[in-house]
Amino acid sequence: MRVSETAVLQNHDASLREPQVQAEDAPSPMAQALIELEETSGSALIETLEDMGMALSGRLKDLQQADLKERLEQRQQALLRMV
Repeated sequence: MRVSETAVLQNHDASLREPQVQAEDAPSPMAQALIELEETSGSALIETLEDMGMALSGRLKDLQQADLKERLEQRQQALLRMV
């Protein structure tokens, strides 16, 4: 066997090993599942917080409208007392 043939065989062996190294760098299915679970739970938490914010803002708006109605009634009663 010649030196050049040995070098070609070594390069060929090295090229076969490179995909295995890349496969080791890829995240495992378990790690991918954990990442996906974290993203899903994070988005679910964001949606829940948005829903809570909408519900609370609706309640605040209702309370403000009720407060305005009470003020109007008190003003009308005070006006009637003055008359």
